Amino acid sequence: MKMENQIILLTVAIDVVLGIWDVEDITGNQSFSVYPVPVGNDFIYLKTTNTKGASLKVTIIDTGGKVFYQEVKYTGDKWIIDISNLMQGIYIMKLESYGNLQTKRIIKL
Repeated sequence: MKMENQIILLTVAIDVVLGIWDVEDITGNQSFSVYPVPVGNDFIYLKTTNTKGASLKVTIIDTGGKVFYQEVKYTGDKWIIDISNLMQGIYIMKLESYGNLQTKRIIKL
């Protein structure tokens, strides 16, 4: 996917008590919540405002770029992602929908 001369404005809110990351594309296309952050167990929860039924590609990579998880979600607005195969460390979750790419940092304890 080639994206030239395109600016995507995002607002980011962090709920420290619950460990929730919210990212919202201010054009109103989609908002994502990923929790808990940091992850202390084997599951991470992803919630989206996907009301248009668009596909959502979820990819989790390490800081070296190695892909550990990749799946395309087609229906629903809430998912549980099993990350039991991940070792402790820092990972990047890439979320792609409607031609937009958003990333979140995940810390597995």
